[in-house]
Amino acid sequence: MRTREGRSTGLLRGRRHGGRPGDLRRGGGAGPGRKTTGQPSLGGWLAIVLLLAAPLLASACGSSASSGAHASHTPRPSAAAIAATCQKVADALADGPDPSVDPVGYAEAQVLPLHQITTSDSSLHVAIDHLAAAYQTLFRDDGTKAANAVVTAAAKQVEKFCPGRTS
Repeated sequence: MRTREGRSTGLLRGRRHGGRPGDLRRGGGAGPGRKTTGQPSLGGWLAIVLLLAAPLLASACGSSASSGAHASHTPRPSAAAIAATCQKVADALADGPDPSVDPVGYAEAQVLPLHQITTSDSSLHVAIDHLAAAYQTLFRDDGTKAANAVVTAAAKQVEKFCPGRTS
């Protein structure tokens, strides 16, 4: 924008002034005679540090293993509860076609029963869900070697909680 005398007011920064057409900024930003380093400002660095430190600070506020007064909010399930869940896994895997005769049909038969198993142990629950997803992949991919490898890996995770129950 120009005054009557033809001088620029600096309100509208066009291409000749280093800005974009229609840019309504006055001053600030990169332009003729301004140097930028490409590095975040002090406030930018502070934000980055806080963002990276937030998970550490949050975990420090949680309970510690050595503090008896501050026990975990979600108690670990008892050994009997885990054993009962493992029995459900074994029962689910025992149903269906013979895996040596019809591995794809067997995989299909395992998906729903495994997804229906519930447990209060979140790690075991994740392992069972991964096994169900692996069987779904085996079924979807029609029994490929890669899908079989996924099932084997998922079964090993369940085996950590339920030894001998997935074979």
